[in-house]
Amino acid sequence: MWIVLAKERWPDARILLVIPQAFHNEALVKEFKRLYGREVEIVYAREAPSAPQAYMLRNDLLAEMNDVLIAHPTTSDEKMRSGTWATVRRFRKLKKPIYIEPLDGAGGRWA
Repeated sequence: MWIVLAKERWPDARILLVIPQAFHNEALVKEFKRLYGREVEIVYAREAPSAPQAYMLRNDLLAEMNDVLIAHPTTSDEKMRSGTWATVRRFRKLKKPIYIEPLDGAGGRWA
C-alpha cells in the first residue's frame, strides 16, 4: 500500500488523506483510521454539484493545504484520468515542489 512506502521514505512527513464528497470507499477510510490513527490526517472536502467536480475540489484542497507533494501514482506515465496525476498538475500550476515515486518501481524524482 502507498502509505507504507510513504512512511518508509518520508518518516517525518505529514500524511494527509483528503476525501471527496462523492463516491469513495468509506470502509477504507475507517481502516486507515484504525491502522494509522494519528499518523494520518483525514479531511473531507466540501460538497460539489457533481461527482467529477467533487474529485476536483478534493484535489484543489490537497494542493491548498500543502507546501510539497509526495505523490505515489500507480505508474510513471502521466494519466489524464487519474486523481494523483490531477493533483500533480495542480501543484505544478501553483509552482509547488513535487516528488513523484510511482508504485510501478520506476524510481522517484523531483518534478
